[in-house]
Amino acid sequence: MFKFISSFLKNDIEKVQSVEDKPNPREMDYSDFLIDNYEKILKQGSQKYKYFSEPLKYSYTYDQKVNCDFCKKDAICFDLSHLSSEPTESSVCESCVLGGEFEKKEICFSNDYDFEKFESCVQDLDQRKEIERVFEYYTPLRPTWQDGYWPILDNDFGHFIKIADLFDIVSLAGDLNPVDFFLSILEKKENIDFEKFEYLFEYLPKTRITDLKSGNFDTSFYLFKSTKKEKYLLIWDAN
Repeated sequence: MFKFISSFLKNDIEKVQSVEDKPNPREMDYSDFLIDNYEKILKQGSQKYKYFSEPLKYSYTYDQKVNCDFCKKDAICFDLSHLSSEPTESSVCESCVLGGEFEKKEICFSNDYDFEKFESCVQDLDQRKEIERVFEYYTPLRPTWQDGYWPILDNDFGHFIKIADLFDIVSLAGDLNPVDFFLSILEKKENIDFEKFEYLFEYLPKTRITDLKSGNFDTSFYLFKSTKKEKYLLIWDAN
């Protein structure tokens, strides 16, 4: 993974540095990307899932209604072919997920996380089991390019909001410079000089991402929020 990141950084830093007279991102006007009442709009997302705002938009689903393999009703269903747990079922509707059908059959959504870090953050065994139960059975699969971990924020799993674009970052930044805000919430990786990551700001999509299909860029940014406070985290990976 680090070899991939190093190669990615080297190639693209050279590309960015080769452009003469490139405007300084910190000095640009981003007013056209500002969304009014942005945080209010975020809260309008689905409150059905503890760790995922709108899975029917940003998880793997079928493009049209199919027959749910659990309740046998036609509905927009999650596509289970992406799960590493390889269930015999191929589709499940939202009602069946929230109704506990995955938990009854002990089918996990296969979201990866750092177990050792989670164990060190949540030391109470009963509390850890309850958090894992909700995460594994009631949190649809998050799309990634490189099978990255689901982040842990404030001794809990982070709440995945959406695949981020420039509108999201500018609107969340408030009075802060968007570039500085971007760097402040970008996930820190060990043994990497983070000053070099400023160029990633220019990879933020300048079109509004509203679902998984519209967020299909070679470099993706995943916006998370703490379940306990106003704290954001941005994770990135690339194809």
